[in-house]
Amino acid sequence: MHTKIVTLSVLQDWNCLSDFLSSFGISKSRQKKILGNKTYLSKPLKAKDEIKIPIDLMNYHMVSPKYDGPVVKKVDEYDFLLALSKPVEIHSLPLKYSEKNNLLAYVRESENSAGIFSVNKDSYEKGLLYRLDYETSGLILLAKNEHFYEQFRHHLQTKKYYLAVVQGDIKNDFSYAHHISYTGQKGAVGRVSNEANPNSHLEGKKIIYNADLDRSLVLIKLDEGKRHQIRLQLSHERNPIIGDPLYGGEKAERMYLHAFSYQFEYNGADYQFFDENLNGLKSVFNTNGILEMIHQALLSF
Repeated sequence: MHTKIVTLSVLQDWNCLSDFLSSFGISKSRQKKILGNKTYLSKPLKAKDEIKIPIDLMNYHMVSPKYDGPVVKKVDEYDFLLALSKPVEIHSLPLKYSEKNNLLAYVRESENSAGIFSVNKDSYEKGLLYRLDYETSGLILLAKNEHFYEQFRHHLQTKKYYLAVVQGDIKNDFSYAHHISYTGQKGAVGRVSNEANPNSHLEGKKIIYNADLDRSLVLIKLDEGKRHQIRLQLSHERNPIIGDPLYGGEKAERMYLHAFSYQFEYNGADYQFFDENLNGLKSVFNTNGILEMIHQALLSF
């Protein structure tokens, strides 16, 4: 894909292009990662030279104000927090400025995002409090100030609940403890073992079983929130998520994993958020009263 560029006019002599870019706060490691050509970076610059630079380099750690993706719904909002419903097949955050199919680009384009983008501003995550996989739908929370961001990430006790459609007739109640590690390029793929020192725990309850499809809808209470944790642990117990072929699930039009609820106490008040946009799950379990059944199961944890 063609990378957009910006043209800069040099106002004074520089020993090399790398020093010129460093004057904009762009680290030498970032320069080499995007431009790659060390010879080019060592090129001397003279006043009035014009230099073409990829916009992803110049706008490092900035989020595009243009969103290109499906509709995102607002769940709730407070002066310290924004809660959104993430659709499937968008990223939670960009890895470079030119990426537009991500939740933060939506926020910058369509919401009053001044607070969110002033938090953790030297990272692409900004006020994003956690990520959901590209294939996962559901509730995402964003902090509007540094105090809440730090409290949520390091101090608050949160309760996290997910919905998943899994292969087979799972137990009515289950609890798993495993050790998860990661392998492959940048730890892209997880693996599970039954070591004596588990680092990953979850509990679950079956909501309903569809015998015709041999699939169960389950509500999961997640403890740690490691990358791919639910997918890995369910797969290891021979109930992989439908639409998750990476970990043994049947191929489907989407991965059937949905972040349903977050609960926590902050400044002496209890907060509960629910993402009840379950159309994707209803296509598998079109049962009257399914939402009430899910809330009853939630209360029983």
